[in-house]
Amino acid sequence: MMRQETGLILKQQPLTLVDVLELQAELLCDKPVMTFVRNAEEAAGLSPAQVLTYNGLREQATSIAAALQSVASPGERILILLPPGPDYLASFFGCLYAGMIAVPAYPPSPMLSSKRIHAITRDSKPSVVLSTTFVREACEVAVQEGGMQGPVIAVDQLPLEKSDIYRGNANTVAFLQYTSGSTGEPHGVIVSHGNLIANIAALKRHLHIGQGDRQASWLPPYHDMGLIQGLLQPVVDGLDVVAMTPATFLRNPFSWLRCFDTFKATYGGAPNFAYALCVERVKKEPLEADLSSWRVAFCGAEPIRRRTLEDFEAVFAANGLRSRITMPGYGLAEATLVVTTRELGSALDVARLAPDGSHYEWEAGAGSVRTEDNGTVVAVGTPVELTDIRIVDPSTRTEVADGQVGEIWVSGPTVAQGYWKNDEATETVFRAHLATSDGKKSYLRTGDLGFHLNGQLFVAGRIKDMLILRGQNIYPQDIEKTVEAIDKRFSENRVVAAGLPGMESDDVIVVIGCRTQISEAEVTKLGGLVREGVAAEHGISISDVVFTGRGQILLTSSGKLRRSATRDAYLAGNLKLYGVSRIPCAPLSCVPDVDDDNLLGLIVRAFASVLPSKTADADTNFYATGGDSLCLVELTMILEDEHGITMEPALVSSHPTPRALAKILNLQSATPCQSDAVLLRQMRLALRSPIESAVDENDAAQLSPVQRRWASNYLVDRDRTWGNISWSIQLPFGLTETTLDRAARSVWRRYEALRTRFPGAGPDVQQILSDDDNFMIRKVLIENSGQEKMASAIAHFSHVDAQLTFDLENGPLTRLILVTDGAQASTIVATTHHMVADGWSLSVLDRELRAECARLSGLAAASYERSPTVGYRNYSAWYRNLERSGALKASRLYWRSELDGAPMISPTPASALTSNHFAGTSVRLRLDSETKAGMDRLTEAGIANSATIVMSAFFSALHRELDADDLIVGTPLAGRDRSDLRDEIGMFINNVPIRLKGSDLTSLNTAVPAVKAKLLRAVTHQRWQLDRMAEDTNWCGDAAIDFPFTNIFFSDMSGLKGAPLPGNQAVISPLSVEVRYHMMLYSIRYPDAHVLDLRFRDQIYSPCTAESLLNAVVNGVRKIVVTSR
Repeated sequence: MMRQETGLILKQQPLTLVDVLELQAELLCDKPVMTFVRNAEEAAGLSPAQVLTYNGLREQATSIAAALQSVASPGERILILLPPGPDYLASFFGCLYAGMIAVPAYPPSPMLSSKRIHAITRDSKPSVVLSTTFVREACEVAVQEGGMQGPVIAVDQLPLEKSDIYRGNANTVAFLQYTSGSTGEPHGVIVSHGNLIANIAALKRHLHIGQGDRQASWLPPYHDMGLIQGLLQPVVDGLDVVAMTPATFLRNPFSWLRCFDTFKATYGGAPNFAYALCVERVKKEPLEADLSSWRVAFCGAEPIRRRTLEDFEAVFAANGLRSRITMPGYGLAEATLVVTTRELGSALDVARLAPDGSHYEWEAGAGSVRTEDNGTVVAVGTPVELTDIRIVDPSTRTEVADGQVGEIWVSGPTVAQGYWKNDEATETVFRAHLATSDGKKSYLRTGDLGFHLNGQLFVAGRIKDMLILRGQNIYPQDIEKTVEAIDKRFSENRVVAAGLPGMESDDVIVVIGCRTQISEAEVTKLGGLVREGVAAEHGISISDVVFTGRGQILLTSSGKLRRSATRDAYLAGNLKLYGVSRIPCAPLSCVPDVDDDNLLGLIVRAFASVLPSKTADADTNFYATGGDSLCLVELTMILEDEHGITMEPALVSSHPTPRALAKILNLQSATPCQSDAVLLRQMRLALRSPIESAVDENDAAQLSPVQRRWASNYLVDRDRTWGNISWSIQLPFGLTETTLDRAARSVWRRYEALRTRFPGAGPDVQQILSDDDNFMIRKVLIENSGQEKMASAIAHFSHVDAQLTFDLENGPLTRLILVTDGAQASTIVATTHHMVADGWSLSVLDRELRAECARLSGLAAASYERSPTVGYRNYSAWYRNLERSGALKASRLYWRSELDGAPMISPTPASALTSNHFAGTSVRLRLDSETKAGMDRLTEAGIANSATIVMSAFFSALHRELDADDLIVGTPLAGRDRSDLRDEIGMFINNVPIRLKGSDLTSLNTAVPAVKAKLLRAVTHQRWQLDRMAEDTNWCGDAAIDFPFTNIFFSDMSGLKGAPLPGNQAVISPLSVEVRYHMMLYSIRYPDAHVLDLRFRDQIYSPCTAESLLNAVVNGVRKIVVTSR
């Protein structure tokens, strides 16, 4: 079958990548160079992906170049901090067009430290940063912390304009590739245009790339493989790439595979772990995709497993995947990218360590009896063109025999020019000479161990300090610093982290030289702390934690750690040990003895299936027993695919045991102790108990616990309007007063809460049903009016009606004003009291009234299906019984612990809390569309929902305002945790306190996960009402009235149409109703907008102060959205 022609391969290779793009843009014009897939739907072809053409790439690159040339000169460094996508590719070429040196790097993220960006900034000293609007603010902060003061340019906001084209030559520096080493001292590899052209030409020949080929890549453009193979090679060869972000791949590995079906991609590759993830995924879910177009699957960047590649080909053969398409290869940034590749279509050849351990021996490839991977090394092929590889004894600088292990030395046109501004390291690494040579030919010392057999290269290990674990490069110094900080008895510069020998091992050991003796009893405890600390900080597992004396750690004559020698001494039994903490071996039976129906048991089983020990119980610490980042991905996949439990992997960092994780997922115990776990199980059963009929129609009933809690707000001082809630219903047809009356009567008879009134006072207040329907209707006819006059009348009546109090004892407790033009349009302006309806109820009431009005007007079906209601007074009796029975004890204990020593800090002066002045003002604004879209994306991706984002930003703003390290923000929870309450009308919400303190408040990076976890816990324990919390914790004063915290309210008004919305600038206006709290922030989600509304009491705050605080919240929201991309 012939491949469709999609590009042109240049017959003569030009000197620079600028020449490449100029030629390709002339030849290929509007043909795609990148198809950017943003989600699984686009990967499957269910929605269109973003396309960048060759002309579009050149136009955007020249515009970026023009912007750079206006502020910088050729040869200066340009730091690229963008998310993956078309803008990244254009920014890279923009640097080249301007004659400047690109410095690709990972953009800031709230989940990652910015130390690496700081280090790159200090080393490269960039003049300009390229970014996008979304990440610009976060980038400004990151580079300023790294010492840079230059401009940050958002490339997505630049106008199209021409620039001077800097042509350069083959020796011109194209970019600096910073190696993934220690965050303190990364090295910038100097890569020239000539290096790139030569390496890409070698890739083309070895991958057999021709016209009609198309790549599918998820590799990050900040690293050499993702940038050169994933983005630049298609441009040079006149092809196109179907690209996606690493996050898209990790969320669903099938997204990558489906690109080979949807877009008929023909080649693509990844590190070994990615193929393993795909194999694991298909065990849980079959892949429905045709992979027959895929003919080259390269693999590199980390140790390659024979079993992984063979399993990958075997598993996906059912999808049409060809055999022998996987191509192991070897490369490194110092050699631009690729050094060797396997011949396409050949067997996976391996070598095995000889029985005496002195050398490696050839083992037949595919077609032989398959053996275990232990002791075997996969061949990574032969050198690319013009590349010379030698295996050298580094101590004598002489070559070793075939099968003998030595250091891999490389020479050729793809070897980079050296390290940026580091002559000493350049001379050591890039200027090596064989002892037998004349000194004219230099070699790159890779620091990797390898050997030759049958003309092929095998990589056997590393002599570099760097550890490569599942594609992640980690320096042992970073691990050692983490360990040193765990216990003061661990000596500085006497902690060694080292990988175990052998290509097939990801095991890392830590040898700790202790200042004092460590008892056997402490070995297990300290070993667990070391594993937990290293895993949380670096995402890797520690096999053995070895405790020895300070003098047992081997050093060089200059006092440097001899890591390999210390490791070898331990393995040989030559160290005097205090003890060793090891991950336990897997037992024969790996199924935990936990009841299948126990929700905690599901998580225990999932832990056991992914941890190296293959065993777990409720208190097994994920990190202390060997869990790492890949185990974490597998854990979340198992919980979601097999048990329908969706969670964010980050939750395991703060809740590393099954018991703690079950608690945060609202599945199991409220506290780590077993007695409270039993209490929570009892509470969960009680919460699922049926709500039965308990009150006759004509009987008086006690208040529900929710109403009791709010009674101090709304029933003590009944002349206040702070209990009023107003909304409007716009109807696209004329409505008569009679029809509205009939519709309202139908709805009011269905929902008894709407007919409730509250006679009595103090503890004797009761709720009884009114004899009538407990609403009143007034009609306002606006004849011959335009839309503007109609809107003005609606606003007027809404404002006036909201200022009128209700007679809570006698009713009615809802007022309806029908504003109509008599024929074409009507609006129902409604005001009701909070004691009979909460914000959720408004959506129900809106839907019901619309439907009834349409039905009675002959514009809808005669009837429609509705769920039966439980009756609010029956709910009240059920809830009161929960409190009396002690079923909520688990929640009571949780809030006691959470609020122990709670602060009385508030932005309100203490004297103002007793003020009787309740007039309020509102400062409102609508978030810009990009920020709202970003919040929606974070919600859809499961990273953080809008409540978490806004509350985190609010905490951050209050923290700066008050300079306090212990703060509480209150927020109402819906109380609709049962399906039979979802469509009920009544008062169900509880205002719960969310408390952050210490490090959780220092930055948005720490606030977001802390708020997320606290909100999840609060949802679990929302049934314990705030007035009861106040009694248990002895808050000063009447805490049920004067809360010692600011409040934030979240409302979903996505069902309400036509609501008046503010613009993106703050709008300050007086409130119709009085304000009970000193300050309230409302976060309101509408169908196409998100509004923040800060309400405050006039006597306490000025509009200027409130607007400043609201702007701080908005800026915080934007930073979270930007950095999370």
